[in-house]
Parts: sequence; structure tokens; C-alpha cells
Amino acid sequence: MAIKLWQDSYRMVVMSGHDRPSTNRKTGPMAQTWIMPLASSPTEAVKTGKDALVCGDCPLRGDGKGGERLCYLNLGKGPNGIYRSVVDKDVEDLPNHPFGVRLGAWGDPVYLPRTLLKKVVKGKSHVGYTHQWMKKSAQWLRPYCMASVDDLMAKKVGMNVKDLARHAWGMGWRTFRITHAPGENWDKKEVDCPHLTHGVQCKDCGLCKGASEALSISNPIHGRGAKWYPYQATAIGNTSTKPASSTTTG
Repeated sequence: MAIKLWQDSYRMVVMSGHDRPSTNRKTGPMAQTWIMPLASSPTEAVKTGKDALVCGDCPLRGDGKGGERLCYLNLGKGPNGIYRSVVDKDVEDLPNHPFGVRLGAWGDPVYLPRTLLKKVVKGKSHVGYTHQWMKKSAQWLRPYCMASVDDLMAKKVGMNVKDLARHAWGMGWRTFRITHAPGENWDKKEVDCPHLTHGVQCKDCGLCKGASEALSISNPIHGRGAKWYPYQATAIGNTSTKPASSTTTG
């Protein structure tokens, strides 16, 4: 059962998976936090551009009218149902639960209230990713989240993706970078996602929790051709390399 943890005039924060184990093969059983527009369901928000309230200028969100969206998350399934189940409910206290936490199953963690984020992860393993890491307002997230780095973001800011990753490292971030094949690790600062190489689930891994002395993470773009091939074509003008059989959380 999903519960609402916080809301203001524009957004709400929801938690799910705290009362029963998740069946996600990559993460394992982890509670999920969702940052959602208050006035629009996820699918409607994508069509009207209101997803910018929770996704910011993420390059995977598309054109703001529902087109060109390359985010892997299918909003028409779980997220819409979660939205409908809590939008008219009151805010509840953070529940006690035995699971780790995924920050921003949909929605960028930069839009989580700082005090709430600290409560959510206290004493818990967690994973978190942000595309807003270049912004001054997002620097407080470095101890909690990975900087998401990919070809589309590099293209958007006018850099090559290798320089973008190095820029993030220079700012004190660890990165989660979308690659085109396993083993594309740079400068001895990256390692393939342990789920890809050893089948380790996020709940047991602990590497995607923000700034530390650990290496950054790389993971091949994944998924069916309906999302994967457009990403390749848009990012680098290539659809020849087959996707890896992995799931991506960043």
C-alpha cells in the first residue's frame, strides 16, 4: 500500500514497497519513493509538460508534450495507480520497515525535501540518481545520490560524454553512466554494475549511494528496441550495437 509522506502546492512524495517485498529483479526488496506532480497523473504530466516539476530538465523526459520520451519507466502501469491511490489522502508518518530505499523511482531526488530525505535513508541502505547534478541547488545531494551521465545529457550541454563524466568527478560526484556495452570503463574510475557482472542486487550492493571512495558505476543501455534504438539514434546516431540484458536504475 502506497502512502503519502509529504506535499506542497505542486508536488507530493509517496512511498511504496515498505509493507511488502518488491519483485524488482535488479534492486531486490527495497521501498520506493516517488516524487509526483500533485495536480496531474504521471501520464498526463508528461503530455502537458508538468513532469518538469519532478524531472527538471532531464534529457530523457522528451519534448514536454509526450513525444521523444526515452525514459525507461512505463508511467501507465504502476506510477499512475500509485498516484490515484494517494492523491486525495492525508500525509502520513514515515513507516518503520526492514527494507533499503530507492530514492526517486520516478522523479528526481533533488525535489525531495532535504529533511525528509535524511529521515528516509537514516539507518537504511539506499540508491539514488540525479540528472540535476550540474546545478548549484543540487550539490547537497552528493552524499546521497549518483550523478547520472549519458550521451543525451552530454549532447544537451555541448560536451562529449567522457568530459561530462570527468566534470562530474571534478565536482565531487560519483557517476552512474549509461554505456553502449559492458566494460566501457574510463580512467580507472569506473566499474561495471555488479548486478551485470555478478548478479548482485542493489539491496546488497550499496555502491549507488552517493559520494564515497568507491568507484563510479557504468551500465549498458538496456531494454526493448522501442526505447533502446531511439536512444542510440538520438544520442550517437547508431543502432547497430545490441542492448545488454540488464536493467537500469539511474
